[in-house]
Amino acid sequence: MKKLIMILSLIAMGFALKHEYYVSVFQLNYNKANKQVEVSLKVFTDDLEKMLKDKRYGILSVSNETHRTQIDLALEKEVKKGFHFRDKNNKEHELNVLGFEEEEDVTWVYFTVKKVRSLKEANLEVTWFTEIFPGQKNIIHFKNGGEELSEYLDIDNPQKTFTFGT
Repeated sequence: MKKLIMILSLIAMGFALKHEYYVSVFQLNYNKANKQVEVSLKVFTDDLEKMLKDKRYGILSVSNETHRTQIDLALEKEVKKGFHFRDKNNKEHELNVLGFEEEEDVTWVYFTVKKVRSLKEANLEVTWFTEIFPGQKNIIHFKNGGEELSEYLDIDNPQKTFTFGT
């Protein structure tokens, strides 16, 4: 009986220790000379592949070079769906997805926000991955010159206004 209790306790502990955590990091940098915000998105590759599979893009691995064009198109669609940049006048700016690269167990996705003449205030709405992973946390690091602001956004709090120079 003691052996059965110990085995059941170990099984229960195993379930308790399994904790799934979903996080992506957006690094934004305002490039005043080019009048754009440059964005590097860091996402766990297995989460990215799950999204591509669940949304039926027909892609099982981002490492598969034969699917490069499909992956680029899928990432463009998903980034534009899950990341919105509005200026202080609430005008949404166009995104330009540049591509992606793998680094060990993460994938970097690169894109720019075009035609940002000045950056005193920006409103971000980030719902990236929240429909697939309701516990998803999106960490934002936003740089403008020497000033950096950080925030995390999730399904309950998907928007944040960043104000620089205060």
